[in-house]
Amino acid sequence: MLAGCGDSLVEGAPDLRGRWHVVSAAVGGEEVSEHPDIGSAQRVEQAGDRLIVTGGGVVHDMRCDGTLENGVHDAAFAYICDRKVTKYSPPLCPEPYKHARI
Repeated sequence: MLAGCGDSLVEGAPDLRGRWHVVSAAVGGEEVSEHPDIGSAQRVEQAGDRLIVTGGGVVHDMRCDGTLENGVHDAAFAYICDRKVTKYSPPLCPEPYKHARI
């Protein structure tokens, strides 16, 4: 989605671009070996202050500028194909995941 964008990352932003694979998950601070997200993959794209995470049939599109109005906008793949985009801000996920870049 951002492949043609040549904007450099904003100062101080970590470079998270690439494909990521969930290798472990923790629930309540305890590692869970049978978590349903283990094995899932996401693609992360970045340009300027924009961050897009694609995985599990959902596109998470956001600007990292510290404003609420530019926060996470999610869209399911089926809606994108129909050119209908539903935007909402999901609750923060309290459980950490460990990812490995692949």
